[in-house]
Amino acid sequence: MNIYITKDDGFISQDGEAGTSGCNFSDLPENLSSLSWDDSTNTGMVELDHGVVQNKLVSETDIKTQLGMSLADILEKKTDRDAEIEAAKKYE
Repeated sequence: MNIYITKDDGFISQDGEAGTSGCNFSDLPENLSSLSWDDSTNTGMVELDHGVVQNKLVSETDIKTQLGMSLADILEKKTDRDAEIEAAKKYE
């Protein structure tokens, strides 16, 4: 599983799909710019504002340690946003 998020626009893409914008990432660190994670190799990185790479990630525990939120919690935000989008479509 490949995950890519950008905090500013609440964007998350999983496994190369088109992705979802508008996810609520307000509880992630203020200076987070993006996160990339490759589950097959257990590698990723956190990019802070201004393109500064904080650390390479080598485990999902690193994600929780550095961001204060687990990868599962981040993916749940995508699920929640996808549900909001689908609910809104019913009223279009």
